[in-house]
Amino acid sequence: MNNLEVKGNLAKLLAQENLIVEHAPVETASFDVEKRLLTLPNWKKASNVVFDLLVSHEVGHALYTPNEDWTEKVSCPMSYVNIVEDARIEKLMKRRYQGLSKTFYNGYKELNDEDFFCIEKENLQKMNFADRVNLWFKVGSYVDIPVKNEKEKEIIDMICQSETFDEVLSISELLYNFCKTNNNDKKEVSVPSNKNGQTGSSGVENTNSDKTDSEISEEKNEEIHETESSDNDDVVEETSGAENSSGSIDRVKTDEKMNEGMKEFVDTYTDRSVYLQIPKIELDKCIVPNEQVIEELNEWWNKVYPDQKHFDIIDEKYTQYKNSSKKEVNYLVKEFECRKSADSYARATTARTGILDCTKLHTYKYNENLFKKVTVIPDGKSHGLIFVLDWSGSMSEVLLDTAKQLLSLVWFCKKTNIPFDVFAFTNSFYCQTNDQEDDLLPSRFKKGLFDRKANEIYFDKNFRMIQVLTSDCKKNKFDDMCKTFWRLVYSCICYYAPEVAPSYQLSGTPLNESIICLNEIIPNFVKKRKVQKVQCVILTDGESNAIGYNRPFEYQGETGLGVGIVNGANSYLRDRKLGTTYKFGRGYDKQVKCLLSNIKDRFSDVNFIGIRICNGGEFGRFCSLWTDYSSLELDKTKTIWKKNKSVSLNVEGFTKYIAISSNSLQTDVEFKVSDDASKSQIKNAFKKSLIGSKLNKKILSEFVEMIA
Repeated sequence: MNNLEVKGNLAKLLAQENLIVEHAPVETASFDVEKRLLTLPNWKKASNVVFDLLVSHEVGHALYTPNEDWTEKVSCPMSYVNIVEDARIEKLMKRRYQGLSKTFYNGYKELNDEDFFCIEKENLQKMNFADRVNLWFKVGSYVDIPVKNEKEKEIIDMICQSETFDEVLSISELLYNFCKTNNNDKKEVSVPSNKNGQTGSSGVENTNSDKTDSEISEEKNEEIHETESSDNDDVVEETSGAENSSGSIDRVKTDEKMNEGMKEFVDTYTDRSVYLQIPKIELDKCIVPNEQVIEELNEWWNKVYPDQKHFDIIDEKYTQYKNSSKKEVNYLVKEFECRKSADSYARATTARTGILDCTKLHTYKYNENLFKKVTVIPDGKSHGLIFVLDWSGSMSEVLLDTAKQLLSLVWFCKKTNIPFDVFAFTNSFYCQTNDQEDDLLPSRFKKGLFDRKANEIYFDKNFRMIQVLTSDCKKNKFDDMCKTFWRLVYSCICYYAPEVAPSYQLSGTPLNESIICLNEIIPNFVKKRKVQKVQCVILTDGESNAIGYNRPFEYQGETGLGVGIVNGANSYLRDRKLGTTYKFGRGYDKQVKCLLSNIKDRFSDVNFIGIRICNGGEFGRFCSLWTDYSSLELDKTKTIWKKNKSVSLNVEGFTKYIAISSNSLQTDVEFKVSDDASKSQIKNAFKKSLIGSKLNKKILSEFVEMIA
């Protein structure tokens, strides 16, 4: 987590609410009360202590300064209200969080050491009283700020005691009138030096608080008379204004210097950070239900290929695989039941009931366990499976083998009464509502899949999650559903298979959009199937497409929403529900990790299992990209990969991430040798079949292990 994210979270904690915190290349902070949006400058040049001070200060304004137009309520300049309000909100923040006293003290001390207020060469006695008030509440703990009379002390005390914003306005008006009056009544007086060689008194403690204004005036006149003939050059203007020119009293130089100094902390040359939100996912728009899938595919095939002989060979292969996999599925079912029973036994607890066991009464002299016992076996949680399948063009070489593994998993779930849904994601789904005219329009006029709002993730209208398999299918239709999926796979990869309907052809890799849709799919699945534990498996063979967002624009008087590409350098994902912010980072893998981290935080009880199909040549690059392993860890991982053709990786966002060799997915592991094979050939063929059988169970075994 970078520094800006940390300080953003600090602001939320201080505000004790789910504020929207944005960092932008602006010169000053601002707070939108209605949107609860706190915009902070990119204070990249500020130290950590000063950064904390600035954040705490702005949160104070967000909490206590009302969002109203108060300019008509007072006649004084804004700077006067600002310095009084600063004192009030900082007091209230320190009262609310006692630890902030140290933060404000150290922060302002560091600013003073750097002469942030430009007072090092200034004669504080000559400064406008408003400036001295500002300094009093900001650096007064380590700088002697002169207070000249009882009236000034009274105003400072009023500021110290202010609690409401209305009081701030009243005091600001009083402060301004006082400074204005003293400026008009300015007069020259000599000010005797104190023991330290400084002119005037420093602090409230050194003021003539026990004397009346007339007595003070008489003393000053005497001082003037005594010093008229002397060479004393310590003659100052007793004026609250820093200058003699009319209208100078409206300026509070220290407040101006502070605002100018803040600009030096701000990095205004960086690109503005973009804070994106997930749109409202409408499942009826992005999910193609299984019934519709079967209906549209069969309708297409019946129309284009009236002669169903095209499917004879394909259906025969389906029947062969189904029969051959029964033994494997039954084995997994047995393994699952054994694991589940063993786990239940391990979690079983034994307790005494308090009822005497009469069969043990004769052992009372040497046995203390005379009471009956009861063994409690906790009920196992009901599980469900959501499988997200990559339906991109690059999957064509491994799609059939993946489908075989997937069908075995589905048959296993069916036998063990585990509800499931299998979705294939695509960005090439053309429905009847799509028209060519819309495709030709500029991006700012495109409708998108959902209603477009500024700074929300953009969904192309052709994105869909196709429900290819589901446990909701009727029992008598279950085999037909599996067979239709088998035909669909063959249609996508085999030249001799019937052509597939255009909307169901292999497409790009909208993995990011699919992960976002899981935010609605998972709770809907849990509610509908009444399961307690969900296993979400995501299988891909490559990187996700870039993700876009609805980017507001204004050009030649025209406003609209374009489609911008998420830039990891300055793009963040904001989750208002959780009150969290995630940085996308550079690279498509970082975007996937960002979205997975968010959904994992939303559904902490869901197991997210990633399965990545790799060929041998790309594993090294893939492993370096997705993990933060050291060189030693990478070498160990590559060794395991070469040996087992699969390896489990620690990847952000995934409960478990499994890389599997594309060659290991091949399910044709029958023991085949020629009639004249030698002993060596028979031995090698047998070993190969055993290894293949082991690898074929990798996905299924991992799933069984997770849910048992």
